[in-house]
Amino acid sequence: MTVEQTSVVDIAYIDRETGIVHLGVTDHLQWDGEHLLVLQEKINCYLSFVESGEVFATLPEAEGKDIQIELITKYKPTEEALHFFAHAEAFLRQEGIGFAHRAGPGGYEAAEL
Repeated sequence: MTVEQTSVVDIAYIDRETGIVHLGVTDHLQWDGEHLLVLQEKINCYLSFVESGEVFATLPEAEGKDIQIELITKYKPTEEALHFFAHAEAFLRQEGIGFAHRAGPGGYEAAEL
């Protein structure tokens, strides 16, 4: 699954050490064009996944645990993307959901020009 599949949750697991439910978004897109709109759709899908209770049908042991959407990006976010992340984090916090972003396992790749 990828960020482009906006109606699918890519990754869902519970961190055994922290007990936090992680809902991971895998994002391989470069920061241009409609990227932020696609990402917003994906985050809305994840919000619906939580608000509908589907997360608990998928992971019954998630009941009562903190939930965090984690964005895993291939390319280093632009200033515009970081601004979007700050707004998304504030909005999700109001809904009781955390938000974090990080590089993929190999770190950030250089964008192709």
